[in-house]
Amino acid sequence: MTKSIAEHAEDGYTHIAVRCLPCRTTKCVPIRQLPAPARALSPQELAPRLKCQDCGTRPETANVSPWRASDAPGHPSRSSRPEAGSASKKPGAAA
Repeated sequence: MTKSIAEHAEDGYTHIAVRCLPCRTTKCVPIRQLPAPARALSPQELAPRLKCQDCGTRPETANVSPWRASDAPGHPSRSSRPEAGSASKKPGAAA
């Protein structure tokens, strides 16, 4: 049995990635923006209900998958973000 989108969200996934082969684009839809009935579906069940905004084709089920924003290349991890009070001041700047 496949997991629902809501179950993927509980596992830490934040988006549903939808790849359009004719356009060669990938769009990531935030899970929290999906209506509740859509979150009860698996990504494979959701695929036939989606349509590319650019070319109008429907994605194949293999091209819809859960995705974590933290898995993106270049995404800053929590450990690499500067803390709120640690902003460095320029020398000679008025306090």
